[in-house]
Amino acid sequence: MRNGRASGQAARELLLDVAEELFGFRGVSAVSTREIAVAAGQGNNSAVQYHFGGKQGLIRALIESRNDVVELGRRQLLAASPDPAEATAAELFRILWQPLLELPTRKGHHCFIRFMLAWQIQLGGADHPFVEQPQRYPAWHALMDLLRRCNPALTQARFQSRIVLIAMMFWSAVSEHDHALLAARGGVAPDFDFEDIIGLCVAALLAPVA
Repeated sequence: MRNGRASGQAARELLLDVAEELFGFRGVSAVSTREIAVAAGQGNNSAVQYHFGGKQGLIRALIESRNDVVELGRRQLLAASPDPAEATAAELFRILWQPLLELPTRKGHHCFIRFMLAWQIQLGGADHPFVEQPQRYPAWHALMDLLRRCNPALTQARFQSRIVLIAMMFWSAVSEHDHALLAARGGVAPDFDFEDIIGLCVAALLAPVA
């Protein structure tokens, strides 16, 4: 029984890793659950259905598993901040994005960031657990509240719209840097220019309301 549970958990983790990579490189809509099972070396082509109840369950499990890790990093950074309520927008964005950058990479790519970009573009980020399970991600909600105070002229709807666009800008910048680095293009710094993208995030958040 114990070995069976461990094997089942290992299979789930492998399916999540493979799905994250395939979704990130090819897009969410273009990848079938059968492809994921085959790429993960699962003898049963219905492995995704068995472990997650289908593709949507797999996507949700992937988002939750990675964001649980990111949430812990954000909590730690917030706890280490002298006074989050007095933090600048730049400091808040560093706390927001740093744990994402620290997630494991595969084949030189930040696969979860690539996946999130594809998911947002193709599926509109529907049913995000941040919204459905606020008690599970208190650090994210605290950061959203603090960032909104940085530009009180924004309505809640306008703020949410800007945050989505800022997130997509950040995800795109990381993904493009991964591509450029692996392609060995001239002039590409080996380290991602975190401070430059932080500056762009701040500018986008604080831009005057038209």
